[in-house]
Amino acid sequence: MTSRVAFGVLLLGVGVLWLLSITDVIGLSYQTWIGLLLIAIGLAIALTPGRHGLLVVLGVVVTLAGLPALVVGDVFTGDVGDAIEAPVTPAEIVPYEHGIGKLTVDLTSPRLGMEDLDAEAQIGIGELLVLVPADADVVVDAHVGIGNIDAFGQTEGGVDVDLDDRIPGAGLQEITLELDAGIGDIRIQRR
Repeated sequence: MTSRVAFGVLLLGVGVLWLLSITDVIGLSYQTWIGLLLIAIGLAIALTPGRHGLLVVLGVVVTLAGLPALVVGDVFTGDVGDAIEAPVTPAEIVPYEHGIGKLTVDLTSPRLGMEDLDAEAQIGIGELLVLVPADADVVVDAHVGIGNIDAFGQTEGGVDVDLDDRIPGAGLQEITLELDAGIGDIRIQRR
């Protein structure tokens, strides 16, 4: 395949995706566009004709660099490093976002009372740990792009993983969790 044909095919592909995006047939975030652009550049470099061993290696590296942006998508927001969120009143429970690292959301404060709670948390790359009271019923809606979900020993893993379940406790309180991770693990534990 000549470089002109390869470039034409890549340009046509980008044009079709752009057309589908602006007509709302598909929705692509800017992170997805960046990933696709890096992959297109990598493929263009790799498909350059002739003896360019180093360029082919560079093309493969750039292509692989674009893949995480496709998986992580809109989840990649927030800080880097380890963070602990431990609300003590229901009003302090807000949607939690973390970029890279470990995010711990501790919902076990006695001051949260026995009322039902809803919590949302997401992490781009890393580990999301949610701690809930030992006697609470827990409703889980969790998604991981690449990684594992472990809810009280019930484990799902792989690519594009979902876990939607209701895990009973003593029935004194119900906690609804909406959790999302791009690349990494989600763990839910009783405390």
